[in-house]
Amino acid sequence: PLDLILSFIAYILPFSLTFTIPWGFLTAVLLVFGKMSAENELIALRSSGVGITRICLSVLLLALMCVGICLWINVDVAPKAQMKMKAQEHQFNVAKSQDEMKLKQDQASADAMLARQRAEADAQLARDKAEAEAKLARDRAEFDMMLKSWTAEQSAALSARSQAADTATTRAVGEK
Repeated sequence: PLDLILSFIAYILPFSLTFTIPWGFLTAVLLVFGKMSAENELIALRSSGVGITRICLSVLLLALMCVGICLWINVDVAPKAQMKMKAQEHQFNVAKSQDEMKLKQDQASADAMLARQRAEADAQLARDKAEAEAKLARDRAEFDMMLKSWTAEQSAALSARSQAADTATTRAVGEK
């Protein structure tokens, strides 16, 4: 953007010159004639026969030259600079709006990608949850089968012991 800043300064310069040239010239005239008056040079010039019109003639010629420059700047240079500055401002606004549009598109694509990633993560989480629930159900069924089998074995063993005890009791009672 250095060229943008430099061109902006170049386009603004004619507008500032229309004010600085007259003020600078006025300041210069006041300082010169003030200094000449303070050092009595004006009195010396008048004493040597130089008239006030002759003293002011060079100032008048410089003033006319400054008026011509200011007129040229106001009539020709400043309007051209203003048009170029507006064109550059338009280009800058167009570039800025294009950048903003690209930024919005990038943001939208990033949001879409984020939504897609969230959906994928949610789907994976749902699959993992379903898989864990299925494994838990299989483990419970296996545990229930093992428990039934063990319970059946224990019942059979208890029944066998009970029959053996009954048989032994019956034999003992029968022997008596």
